[in-house]
Amino acid sequence: MLARVNVNACTIGDGGYTTSGQVTQSAFSKMKRLQERVQRVVSEDVGIADSNVVVQVKTLHDLYAAHKKAKKEGGEDKLWFVHAVLILVRAPKTRIVDHALITYFEGDREPVEIPDYALDVHTSTGRAMGRGNTHFFEHGAVLEPSAERHFMPMYDPYLERAKTIRCRKRP
Repeated sequence: MLARVNVNACTIGDGGYTTSGQVTQSAFSKMKRLQERVQRVVSEDVGIADSNVVVQVKTLHDLYAAHKKAKKEGGEDKLWFVHAVLILVRAPKTRIVDHALITYFEGDREPVEIPDYALDVHTSTGRAMGRGNTHFFEHGAVLEPSAERHFMPMYDPYLERAKTIRCRKRP
C-alpha cells in the first residue's frame, strides 16, 4: 500500500486520486497553496529516497507556470499538479531531510572537530598552515563515496591536467 499524502483538501493515496466532498472547483483556485504544499512534501516526505522526484515536480511546476503565464484556460492547468502529486504518492519515502533539519537547527549539537584534510587552501587555517593546491588535490579533493571506486568505473580525463594547472599557479 502506498503512503497517503494529504495535500490540503485533496487526498491522494493508494495509487489513486480522490477528493473529499468538501473539495470543489474553487479548491483548485488556490493552486499556489497546493503547489507549495507539494513542493514541501518533496523534501519532507520523499527527500533523498528518490532525488529525481524534486526535479520532476519542479519541471511540472514550471510547465504549469508557463501555461498560466500564457493565460490559457481549461482543465489542463491542473494536469501538472495532479501529475506531480501522483509522482509523490508512488515515490519511496524517508523523513531523513526533515529529521536532519530539526536536529541541526533545533537540537543541541556537540562541537565538531574539523578533520585535518578539510583544512586546505579554501580555509584561512589551511592557508596559515601553508597548504595549497597540491595538498588539496592529494587530500581535500578526495570524495567519499567515490563513484570511481564504489559505483561505476569512471575515468576522469581532466584530473591530471587540472592538477598541473592549479598546482603550477599556487603549490
